[in-house]
Order: sequence, then C-alpha cells, then structure tokens
Amino acid sequence: MTRNTIIALSVAAAEAATPLDAKEAATHFTIRELTRSATATRLGIDNTPSPEAVDALTGL
Repeated sequence: MTRNTIIALSVAAAEAATPLDAKEAATHFTIRELTRSATATRLGIDNTPSPEAVDALTGL
C-alpha cells in the first residue's frame, strides 16, 4: 500500500466519522469570511482574491 493510498483512506475515514451538521457548517462561509485577515488589514494588504481564487474557494 502506498503512502498516498494510506492518506486517502485516512481522509475517507475521517470524513465518514464527521457528523453531518459539522460538514454542512463547513460549506456555509462567504468569500469575505474566508479571506478576512486581521494581519492584512493591520498592514494595509489588499487580501481580495483573484477570480481564479474565488472559483477555487467556492469549490471547497
């Protein structure tokens, strides 16, 4: 069994053990919540995601 297979099986087992309400809660974040950063705000860094990043974030 390869290392990647072991990791995949571990992830699948953890997913199966996760309560349904926790899974649902994980999908209910806005892009703003996912990209908010106190450090970026404090340092004046624009943390606005690119269109490609938004597509990736919505796929989580």
